[in-house]
Amino acid sequence: DFPAKSLAAISIIKCGRRWPYIICLVGSGVSFLVMLAFNRGDYTNDWPIVTCAMCGNFFISTSFAIIWVYTAELFPTNVR
Repeated sequence: DFPAKSLAAISIIKCGRRWPYIICLVGSGVSFLVMLAFNRGDYTNDWPIVTCAMCGNFFISTSFAIIWVYTAELFPTNVR
């Protein structure tokens, strides 16, 4: 979780808020869809499924860290 939060902080500083959020959501969706292509029990310890799940979890954690900053900026100051 620490690498995901670090990547979120760096990407917010370098690229803004919108595109890193979109990329992380698309990355998580793609990794979870790729996970469906593998059958359980075909590989030792189901390593492709675990790898795709961990990548998806990484992207979801990163996007969750970005959305906290992004939604706070969407509301006007008097509403916050």
